[in-house]
Amino acid sequence: MSAIVECGADPGMPTLAVVLEPTALRRILDGLLPPPERGLEDLQVRILRYHQGKRCVFEAAGRSSDGPHAWIGKVYSDDRSDVYRTMAAIRRAGFGPDAEFSIPEPVAYLPELHFLVQERVAGRPATEFFLSDAGEDRVRMSERCAGWLARFHAHAPRSGPIADREAFQLKIERWSHRVAAAGGAFADKAGRLGKELALARIRDPGQCASHGSFTHHQVIASQGRTVTFDWDDHGVTDPGFDVARFLVGLRRLALRCLGSIRALDATADLFLQTYVSRCGPEVRRNLPFYAAAICLRLAKKDIGHQADRWPEKALATLDEGLRSLEQGV
Repeated sequence: MSAIVECGADPGMPTLAVVLEPTALRRILDGLLPPPERGLEDLQVRILRYHQGKRCVFEAAGRSSDGPHAWIGKVYSDDRSDVYRTMAAIRRAGFGPDAEFSIPEPVAYLPELHFLVQERVAGRPATEFFLSDAGEDRVRMSERCAGWLARFHAHAPRSGPIADREAFQLKIERWSHRVAAAGGAFADKAGRLGKELALARIRDPGQCASHGSFTHHQVIASQGRTVTFDWDDHGVTDPGFDVARFLVGLRRLALRCLGSIRALDATADLFLQTYVSRCGPEVRRNLPFYAAAICLRLAKKDIGHQADRWPEKALATLDEGLRSLEQGV
């Protein structure tokens, strides 16, 4: 068995060291998987994402008597059995591995280890389609992502925290103060955004199941399937939130990789048109509000993380939030 990549001791996730210990992980998987997939040889682990003290996502791959297998494992700092229950309920609602619009198959959750095991979906990330030079790739993926979200909003069972408008407004205030603390143009733009969001009129289009962080990052195009993963932020809210999150994500992708926040506007427009054609125009009512709030939150993250080109990205994102309120999405 090959050596497993180590994240090091993490006091915030004491079960992580147990799960990533080679002998222990093999024993855990043998206890969860069906007989043909047990007795894994050459077990290998590749860390995909690691947020110290919060969660670690990894790929586990090995070979059993009937061939190679791979899964995605996720270890949390706290009990997230709700994620597994939600995934199981969504699967039963028609989003299983044989469906055109689906989610990864949830295999098991071990509450004592805060450990989720799910299907590893082989395919091409949606991000690659949106950055392709081939226009038909962007068109096809826009329609697939919009189709997935429309079906999810129409048929997925409600599960998780129910959005509270007052609590969301308090978050907006905190984000505005955090951005304004950076001073200069950040303070000016954050102040304007915060005031306009506080005065915005929000209509009630009803609530539905929400992914909570639906962007191009969470979608894979597999053979005959469009698959959305990462259910940590699931809940119940206005469908416009998921739609706005995806649109803002596309514009941030364009800014980061294509040199202009406007470079994928046609793609974003097609996504929205496709969604509206399936779910109706009511979703448009609150899109400017949610898009602007999401821009404020993402600018706050840019300033906090200070990754490559962070001032440029944060200012452009704040400008996009102001534009959304003034001109619509």
